[in-house]
Amino acid sequence: MVNGGLATPQPGQLASAPASAPVARPAYGPGIVPPTGTVTFLFTDIQGSTKLWEAHPDVMPAALARHDAIMRNAIAAHRGYLFKTVGDAFYVAFSTAAAGIAAAIRAQHDLSIEPWDPRIKQIKVRMALHSGAPEFRDGDYFGTPLNRVARLLAVGHGGQILVSLATAELVRDVLPPEITLRDLGVHRLKDVRFPERIHQVCVPFLEQDFPPLLTVASAAADLNARELITGVVIANQARAYPVSVLQRRRVVNDDLGGVPIALVCEPNDVHAVVLRRQSGGRTVTLAVDEHDNRYLTNVEQTVWWDREGKFVTSLRGIHASDLERIEGVLEWWGAWKERYPQTTVYLE
Repeated sequence: MVNGGLATPQPGQLASAPASAPVARPAYGPGIVPPTGTVTFLFTDIQGSTKLWEAHPDVMPAALARHDAIMRNAIAAHRGYLFKTVGDAFYVAFSTAAAGIAAAIRAQHDLSIEPWDPRIKQIKVRMALHSGAPEFRDGDYFGTPLNRVARLLAVGHGGQILVSLATAELVRDVLPPEITLRDLGVHRLKDVRFPERIHQVCVPFLEQDFPPLLTVASAAADLNARELITGVVIANQARAYPVSVLQRRRVVNDDLGGVPIALVCEPNDVHAVVLRRQSGGRTVTLAVDEHDNRYLTNVEQTVWWDREGKFVTSLRGIHASDLERIEGVLEWWGAWKERYPQTTVYLE
């Protein structure tokens, strides 16, 4: 047994390929209660496991048992409820998003330092997290949150931890400084009605650079090559903002490359002003002043700037400063995509 009472498989116990493995109901230790209400799901699977089984059938039983032990240790350490395994895939529920991400980080770390058999080099595991309110019955979960996390898992790469916007919002203010969320943009997931803004969990001691997501059709595919966009590049991350969206929204607040930005655009103008939305040492959320649309204000309506980001006035002597201008490029979508093939697209 390992921490939390979850049974650890021994080398040699799993001798068949994952494709033929039945659904297993793992044993649970005392005190592991299935979470209900808002639940964060962690789904994982081994990248390229079928090829590994075909190439190394003599090595994989022990490797898979070791993978399972590492996963179970990480899950138990953060009090996850392991409600199902299918072959090498683990389906886990957590009462908090922070616990789910912590378990994923520990598992990826332990997998990365494991001395795997030289013939297989490395076991790479994809991981994805999503939070929602599922139905729970007979020890299992049902509902759209599980469909979404399964589709999110399918677009990732081995060694990568992906999180949905719902999960990102739950942990954004509680993560320690060394753990960051990299915005990978808005993508369409197979059979999921609405696009999803996907983030990658970045930790200094884990791999951080991966190929583009394996989305069936990213949001970028919806843009016409001759559609005007405002392109912004920060910290080697490129994002396209359709002018039609900017004109309709007038102010778009976003984060790119770890920098909070805002794009300001008039309904009858194609040129947007890009601003770093930080003033007086604080990050602000901008909007057009509802009483005088010549000015921008924060959501508290205590500070005002002109539409170029120049500080105008504030209430109660609040310290504020000009908003720094950031370069934005007005360009056809087709040309921008050619220059920045891994660009993301801002969608409403």
